[in-house]
Amino acid sequence: MAVPCQSTTYTITASNAGPDGVMGATVADTFPAFCTSVNWTCVGAGGGTCTAAGSGNLNDAVNLPAGGSVTYTATC
Repeated sequence: MAVPCQSTTYTITASNAGPDGVMGATVADTFPAFCTSVNWTCVGAGGGTCTAAGSGNLNDAVNLPAGGSVTYTATC
């Protein structure tokens, strides 16, 4: 639940159960209008790769081998 004048953190995970890997997939999310300043970081697991950090709405190209995942943490 978002509270006015306090930061809010979102966690977004994309994963690939397989059997094939995916290269160049897009992970996208538009944050609520009250999030006027969003900064995010990303960490890959199981060989998943993503952009390490960014700001604003999320629109990132990722590589997800079978069993891989990427997790974004966004704060606004």
